[in-house]
Amino acid sequence: MPASVGVDVHGRWDVLALSQRLVPYHSYLVERGREHWRVHAEAPGCHGERLTSALAAIEECLRERRVEDAAVRVDGRPYQPPARAGGSA
Repeated sequence: MPASVGVDVHGRWDVLALSQRLVPYHSYLVERGREHWRVHAEAPGCHGERLTSALAAIEECLRERRVEDAAVRVDGRPYQPPARAGGSA
């Protein structure tokens, strides 16, 4: 069954970088307000890429761009990357 991923990001350049990383996952953007965007993606991706790979790509992109206030949801439920889930960095 396909999984739906949504990532809320502030800042045009950060959302564009994330969207490019998620191209294999049928990504698209929704502008939710001035400088507030959501990237939508689905797993499996175009070539069977798994949800875990999509989440890893999201985490890597956010880390590289030093985005700390992004909200990630999987099938409508909040997702916390394992490194942030415990509150330690």
